[in-house]
Amino acid sequence: MKRLLLLIGIIMVAPLQAAADEREATATDLADLNAHQAVREGNHRLTEGYPTTALEAYQHAEALEPDAREIAFVEGLAHYDLKEFDKAREAFRKAAAFASDSLADDALYSLGTCDHAEALGNMDNPELALSLLENAMGRYHEVLARQPEHALASDANFKAASVWRELKQQLQQQPPQQQESRDQNQEQDSSDQEKEDQQPQQSEDEEQQDKQQQSQPSEQAEQQEEQEQSESAQQPEEQQQQQQQAQAQDQEQVSREQAQRKLREMMQALRDRKKMRRELVQKMPVTPVDKDW
Repeated sequence: MKRLLLLIGIIMVAPLQAAADEREATATDLADLNAHQAVREGNHRLTEGYPTTALEAYQHAEALEPDAREIAFVEGLAHYDLKEFDKAREAFRKAAAFASDSLADDALYSLGTCDHAEALGNMDNPELALSLLENAMGRYHEVLARQPEHALASDANFKAASVWRELKQQLQQQPPQQQESRDQNQEQDSSDQEKEDQQPQQSEDEEQQDKQQQSQPSEQAEQQEEQEQSESAQQPEEQQQQQQQAQAQDQEQVSREQAQRKLREMMQALRDRKKMRRELVQKMPVTPVDKDW
């Protein structure tokens, strides 16, 4: 293992002078490389921004040295760059397994950055983001308990805690707003239901009056009935028109108020989103590792 550590050397090296397409050498170009050479080639590719082909080099090195924790670690870096966080976690866990050295601390820190980065990508789901941030802070605390001077873990923990507090406040502010919206909707539904209930009752009263008037046998009663029927035919029509006008005015007023309230909510959400975006730019976690060993 000591021999392998010496062979791997410095992970962050100066870029190769060859053309960019040579950085994307296929797996067949790696066949003649030993583990040390394959890792160095993978480091070059990763530095140049080719994490996929860097993985090919690392996997070739892993096939030659399957138990090397250092190779698992750099594989985790490539998966992190590809946003393959589950695979990155698996590689970092292998690098940290059953060890308490600086590599293990860096691997634990990198496990935290996976949760941290995934949380920032799920800000539209505050509950999920909170859970991921709590996992990340747990990893950072574990590293700091073993290595208090680990600057990257300390800085990332502060950033994660800041975002966590903001999301927690956001969740605490949501229930009252949602309850107010539900109450307003219930009041509107109740008002509409009362109007609907009144209309059938009016129709029933009018029908009952018509029946009573029709039961009178005399000619005078029949004439009076005809007159009342004529008046009653006009009266519901006028009442209906008045009710329709009143309902139209009520609906217009409600629609105007709803539109104004919706506009205020959208403007406030836009201001909150811009504020959150500015703050998140300052709180983005650093890359998992920037270390030479």
